[in-house]
Amino acid sequence: MKELGELNLMSVNMPNVEAAHEEVAMTEAKFDVALVGAIGTNFEKTQDLQVMNYKEAMADPRVEQVNEGLKVEHDKFLKYGVFKAVDETELLPDDEVIDTTCAIKPKPTGEMRSRVVARGFKQKEGKSYDENDKSAPVINLMTIRIMLVLMCMCNWYGYLIDVEGAFLNGRFSNGERIFAKVPEGFRKWYPSYVLLRLMKTMYGTIQAALCFWRLACEAIGYMNYERCKADPCLFFCWEGGALSIMMLWVDDCLIAGPKEKVVKAKNNLMKLFDCKDIGELKEYVGCVIERGNGWLRMTQPTQLQKFEDEFDLETHRGTPQTPAEPGTVLNEGEQGEPLNGEQQSDYRKGTGILLHMMRWSRPEVLNAVRELSRHLKEGTKKHYKQMIRVMKYCKGKAKRGMFFKPNRTWDGKSPMKMKISGASDSEYMRDPTRHSVNGWACFLEGCPINCASKMMPIIALSVTEAELYAAIQCVMDMLFAMRVLLCIGIEVEFPMIIEVDNKGAVDLCNNWSVGGRTRHIEVKMYFLRELKEMGIVKVVWKKGDDMPSDLFTKNLGGTTFEKHASEFVGKDEYYYEKKNSRTTKTTTPTELEEVGEQAETNLGGIDAEYYRVWSEIIEE
Repeated sequence: MKELGELNLMSVNMPNVEAAHEEVAMTEAKFDVALVGAIGTNFEKTQDLQVMNYKEAMADPRVEQVNEGLKVEHDKFLKYGVFKAVDETELLPDDEVIDTTCAIKPKPTGEMRSRVVARGFKQKEGKSYDENDKSAPVINLMTIRIMLVLMCMCNWYGYLIDVEGAFLNGRFSNGERIFAKVPEGFRKWYPSYVLLRLMKTMYGTIQAALCFWRLACEAIGYMNYERCKADPCLFFCWEGGALSIMMLWVDDCLIAGPKEKVVKAKNNLMKLFDCKDIGELKEYVGCVIERGNGWLRMTQPTQLQKFEDEFDLETHRGTPQTPAEPGTVLNEGEQGEPLNGEQQSDYRKGTGILLHMMRWSRPEVLNAVRELSRHLKEGTKKHYKQMIRVMKYCKGKAKRGMFFKPNRTWDGKSPMKMKISGASDSEYMRDPTRHSVNGWACFLEGCPINCASKMMPIIALSVTEAELYAAIQCVMDMLFAMRVLLCIGIEVEFPMIIEVDNKGAVDLCNNWSVGGRTRHIEVKMYFLRELKEMGIVKVVWKKGDDMPSDLFTKNLGGTTFEKHASEFVGKDEYYYEKKNSRTTKTTTPTELEEVGEQAETNLGGIDAEYYRVWSEIIEE
């Protein structure tokens, strides 16, 4: 970190490393600006981007670039005064010596990023770290989406910068004495009898992330930005009646607001830290950001290419129109042929990629991926086939992604009450374990800011209880969104509306009766009732066919899937393809309904849920 010592914010005792500064500048000039990993084309297959250890990197054809990357890393350690070379005879009996390792990561931009990491798991509690003073915060996913919605509403300018050597800036606060063995990639610069005493934190040390966060908070506070009390990695500033914000994602800082304020904040931050100027927001947290007039879309093309490069997608014929077969449940009872060791490893890797995608860019696959993630320990060929189907679905609709288009605009200055809403649903005991699946979504000005698909930890005794449980989870997200907005000085419209498609759950929330089969769930009822009485939340009924959260509780098909998915990924080209294809069908919705009614008559009353699923299968 630069200049804070001169500003008397802290004492900085830096060694004389002017030569190292010059070498860093010369060496870094050879590299292009590197992003987090969503943008870049300097690779043939995604396997070329796999992380390598030191021995693997030395055997790689790109070894010259690897050595340059190691030199850049070593010069950074010198520049920031991270360690001091000492003779091993200076060790005291109680001193701790930890190992290090080198990780070399090829970037999509062509850079070979080298990172020297301490084996922090060898640190001893009470000696080199405090057990109660080690956890660093990370900005909440909902907070990121809330700020992206505000960017769309205000047409804010977004700028991304990356703090160089972030974890090399942290300072130990408890007088820790930590020694490290010379890393493999650094040994050519030191004699064999030397150890490195850490004067600052480094990557891998347990307290590194927390120390950097504290330093970043101090620096951003010096820039007159205030930390949000609801999310410790969100900072805001009201200046001249206009709002601007800063978000910390580990060492990436996103600044958003009016352009002149963003540029000013960027310049000030780059005076305090050595930063890589990434530029206008086009990529964030591994997603490509596409912006238009009042809208924003997040996609992950690099992750999609991984599917094609690293998995045999041809094991599933055709291009599925939905992530999973409509009406099915992927459960442990359907064992089938188990996967071998290599296949199980691929299954875990593939599901891990899908988990990241469903979280950031593809919410419509939430339920299908949730089912896949339940079988990471012992998967079968059936589970693997289902994973490939989800991948092919995502690949077949590559341009689809999380979509934000607020219902209103805002100038970022004048008072305006933001509308927060929610929708929850539950699929009662569909899973063979008899646990219900809850799904819910939270919206800000009509844009999704959180989506979830989760199996209940308990077995509900009724549909009403399961629906109430889902509603509570949704309201908790709505309250968090409310707190974030209020903490940064933005008003919220009350009551916030949550839609539930079960009349019993709605009635329980809106009256004070106690008795019958609902006495055991009184705590949850009282929570919603109190919020309703305070005018914070209003629970209303919504028709089940129009409930978007139905997407997160079961595997839908046909038009129903596209209808609900459009609430989260927008009405894109794939939505209209499906809509247009319906006009070519010979069976009309009225005819289908008549068939269903006739079936009910013939079978003496078929269950409505099975009829609905069967209708979707016919449509598909």
